[in-house]
This record gives sequence, C-alpha cells and structure tokens, in this order.
Amino acid sequence: KSRLNVIQSELPLIEQRYIDAMSIAQRYFPQLENDVAKAAAFVRNDLPALEQRLADTTATANQNVPNLFSRYDQLVRLLNENQPQAKRDLHQLAEFIRNDLPGVEKDLAKADKLFKEIDKDDTVNKLVDLLKNDLKKQADVIANPIKINQEDIFPVKDYGSASTPFYTALAVWVGALLMVSLLTTDNKHKALDYLSKREIYLGKLGLFYIIGIIQALIVSIGDIVILHAQVESVPWFIGITVLSSLVFVTIVYTLVSLLGNPGKALAIILLVLQIAGGGGTFPIEVTPEFFQKLHPFIPFSYAIDALREAVGGYVPVILTRKIVTLIAFGVGSLIVGIILKPITDPIMRKIAARAEKSDVME
Repeated sequence: KSRLNVIQSELPLIEQRYIDAMSIAQRYFPQLENDVAKAAAFVRNDLPALEQRLADTTATANQNVPNLFSRYDQLVRLLNENQPQAKRDLHQLAEFIRNDLPGVEKDLAKADKLFKEIDKDDTVNKLVDLLKNDLKKQADVIANPIKINQEDIFPVKDYGSASTPFYTALAVWVGALLMVSLLTTDNKHKALDYLSKREIYLGKLGLFYIIGIIQALIVSIGDIVILHAQVESVPWFIGITVLSSLVFVTIVYTLVSLLGNPGKALAIILLVLQIAGGGGTFPIEVTPEFFQKLHPFIPFSYAIDALREAVGGYVPVILTRKIVTLIAFGVGSLIVGIILKPITDPIMRKIAARAEKSDVME
C-alpha cells in the first residue's frame, strides 16, 4: 500500500515530465528531421566527392613525400658542406668589424665633413653651372688643348701621285732586268774579235743605254699623259727618269757582263732589297733597322727622292744632292765594269762552258 501511495504521489510529476518531453520533441523534431535530411543529402551527394579529394590528396602526398625527403637530404648535405666556409666568412666579418670598421667609420666621417664643406661653399653648383654654360667650349679645349695650323708646303693631290716616284723607279729597274734577260752582253760575232773586252763592254752598254732611254721616256710620259699623275716639273720628272734608267742599266748590265747568270740573280736580289729599303711606299723610319741601315747605300733611295722633288715641287739643294749621288752610283758601276771586264771575262767563260756541259745551266 505504501508503494502504491508513492506511485500515486509521483504520477502527476511523471505525467508532467512526459508532457514536457513531448512538447520538446514536437518543438525540435522538425529541425532534427531537417538536419537528418541534410546529413542524408551530404552522404548521398557530397561524400563521394570528398572521398575522391581525400584519395587524390593522399596520392599526391605519397608521390611528393620521397621528393621532399630527397630535397631535405640535399639541403642537409649543402649545409654540412658550406658550414666551414660560412664559419670562416663569419670569422672574417667579425675580424673586419673589430679591426677595420673603426677606420672605415673615420673615413666616412671625413668624407661626410668634406661633402658638407663642399655643399656649404656651393662648389658643386658652381661647377655644374660652369659645365652647363660652356660645355662645348670646355670639350673643345680638352680635345684640342693646342691649336695647330697646318700648311702644306709641297701638296700632292692623291695617293697615286705620291706613289708615282716609287713605281717609276721600279719600272725602270725591271726594264733593265728584262734587257739583260733578252739581250746578250757578250760578243757573238767573230768579225768583232779584234775588239778588246773593254770596247765590247762599252759598245754593248751603248745599245742598252738607247733602249733604257726609250723605256724611261715611255714610263715618264705615260705617268703624265695616261695616268694623269701630279707632276709639278715635267722636264725634271722626265730627265730624272731617264737618268735613273741610265744608272740602273749601268748597274744591272755591269753585274751581268762581269758575272753572267749569277749577275742576273744579284740584280734580282738587289731589286727585292731596294723595294723594302728604298722608302718608296712608306717612311724608311718605320721599317726594320736592317733596311734603315741599307737605305743610304742603294740607288733606289736617291732616284725615288729625286722623282719626288719633281712631283711635289723641288728644293734645288736637295734635288742637286740626290742627282749627284745617283750619278755617282752609275759612274762607280761603269768604272768597276771597265776595270774588271778583262779580268772576269776569261773566268766567267770557263764557268759558263762547264755549266753548259752539265746540261743543267745555260
């Protein structure tokens, strides 16, 4: 009976709690039902995509983790390798800060003080104003500190005219070489055996002189008429060319008359040396020392200089000295030929005969 009484006394409270529970359930059930529906929709629609993204992320991580570990190992190795050098650099930096930095600070302080003084004196602004106002004038002064007035005393119009003396002398010497190659210097006529060696030497030389004069006239007149080279004094130019031809013919003829074929070889060697040592194409001062020393002792030098006097305008003293020296070369060669012709002729005949028997030389 006591239990029944307890139940009866508790029943209203239980009933009230039931009513409250039903009220709460009725109030929140729609929300719960909506949440359940959303959860079901999420599971049905979004969960597969999320699972796929998680799978992709996992695959990417699995793929990149080894590479990440490899780079980590490289970084560790790089740090281990460079750690000693980094320590040394830090040590040097510390030494610099401890020993040199105070001096640098002092220098910077001095520079700062100097700049302040310059700024105070307005020196920079004055310099800038000066450069702005007269920059072109200052540039001209720096580029040309000394003004030179050039006056051409003996002007030559072009390079061809300036080269005319050299090539004229060269043509005359080559003409002499051609003569001794085409014409004989010996007596081939038995009817003239009564003549002495000197007479034969001089007689043949006269023939060579005639041909040499003709060659010189052709070359010199051709320079003026055909090539239109500048020539200030035509008579002097033609006369010096003829004189040069006579001198060159004398030298080449004497060499070949006394020595035969070896004389021809010597004449060619002389030609080569004179091309380089004659100073015809460029100043002799810029040539090697050997040719500078050779220059005063070759006839080319004086023939070219004399022809230059005729081309650009002559100075009588210089022209006279060149002509006299050139004549001296010719006279010297003539005297040597007259003296040595009777001596060398028998010797060279024997050598020539032996050369012919060898069937190697003429």
